[in-house]
Amino acid sequence: MSTISAGGRNWSFAARRGSAWPGRWPMRAEAGVTPQGAFGVVAAQAQWLGARLAAPPRMGRELAAGVFMSRLWRSRTGCLVLLCGLLWLGLPSVGRAAGNMDFAGVLIAPPQCTVSDKDAPIRVSFGNVLLRKIDGEHYRQPIPYQIKCPGLVAQNSIWKMRLTFKGSAADFNPALLRTSVSGLAIKLFLGARELELNQPRQISLDSLQKPPAFEAVPVKKVGAQLALSEFNASGLLLVELY
Repeated sequence: MSTISAGGRNWSFAARRGSAWPGRWPMRAEAGVTPQGAFGVVAAQAQWLGARLAAPPRMGRELAAGVFMSRLWRSRTGCLVLLCGLLWLGLPSVGRAAGNMDFAGVLIAPPQCTVSDKDAPIRVSFGNVLLRKIDGEHYRQPIPYQIKCPGLVAQNSIWKMRLTFKGSAADFNPALLRTSVSGLAIKLFLGARELELNQPRQISLDSLQKPPAFEAVPVKKVGAQLALSEFNASGLLLVELY
């Protein structure tokens, strides 16, 4: 409570904290008459200032604490920034490189090949065959055939060739070609080795573009009684490039 004398009257004012002026000391008149005019305003401001100055210890402590915290915050922030910088400098560098890649190629197809006997159908004749001489060796005949693949020489390092003889297998041996006579079949040889029916084998042409030798021989089932008659057989000679 403070008292100010003015105009023959005593004016009493009390300073208290309130929500009207946050952080300030609002004024409340204790006399029965509210001060009027500029003098009342000046007195009120003076009283508020007096109340503000009347509490230096607490305000000083708050101010000092604020300054200390501000300095502490700046100090810790600086240390944190410095620490982050040191950590960043200590990280190992990662090297990266990038490059464009191009892909190119040429699409090709194998040359068209033909298999024939001088552009005619392939035929093999055994002639007259004696029953007692059918042993898998007698009456062996070459199979005349040629393989023509225009442009194959230029691409010889690219393509591989295989040959397959396809046909119906004999009932007593699936590797042999069946004939029209029961118990009689045809055995095939490619080069020096037997060629099993329906089984592909890789071949190559020689320097003159000639294929390996191809042969056929009649064979019979052991113990079979063959009828005296004509016989025939047929199949498909398949050549593939891959």
